[in-house]
Amino acid sequence: MIKLIKTKIDDSYLFLLRLIVYITIFAFAEFTFAMLFGYKVVAIGILIGTAGMVLGLFSLLKGKKRIVSLADGKIVLELGYFIRYLLYTSLFLFSAIAFGSPLQGILGVFVGLFNAKIVAFLFAWRWLK
Repeated sequence: MIKLIKTKIDDSYLFLLRLIVYITIFAFAEFTFAMLFGYKVVAIGILIGTAGMVLGLFSLLKGKKRIVSLADGKIVLELGYFIRYLLYTSLFLFSAIAFGSPLQGILGVFVGLFNAKIVAFLFAWRWLK
């Protein structure tokens, strides 16, 4: 028999999950739009950018816990910030090298990464209590 372990779920974790759901909905709509118009490279780039943004958001949540625990006035060089931007840069580089049309790949990754900004602007301010 499986025992259910009750854990306290952080509000920031729930906020992040809601953000990821909306980002995924936007990415699916953009992916469908790109495929309908024949931009397969852009569609793949959107998927890559969205996956990268989801990884970056989880990294941000992990880094938030570390920053909050070290917030006693010390200056801390946050390695997670550097790693997130290294991830985003590597996604752009990968899309420029891997696809036959580098411009379309980079545009797709940009749109996939930018979905978080769009969702935050349109919806996330309403979720705050």
